[in-house]
Amino acid sequence: MFSSVKLKTTTDAGRKFKSKNELSTIFSSLKLDDQDLSIVCGSGLTSCILVMAIELVQNNKVSIYDGSWTEWGSKDKLPIDLSFDS
Repeated sequence: MFSSVKLKTTTDAGRKFKSKNELSTIFSSLKLDDQDLSIVCGSGLTSCILVMAIELVQNNKVSIYDGSWTEWGSKDKLPIDLSFDS
């Protein structure tokens, strides 16, 4: 399963994490349950911040896909979710 969470979804106007209750609501809505998660972004920086947000409120095993979008996007046969808003 692939889900997309934008960094700005997890932070307030001052670029600080939203409350634990708000973060819990965001990640609970994805129905991650006890799945292992691999987080990816363009270079790894945003992934690190999202991992921190997830670890504040979830018990999932979380890793950063260090090849990030640069590697994933260069492979023709890997799935790409284009359903998120820009």
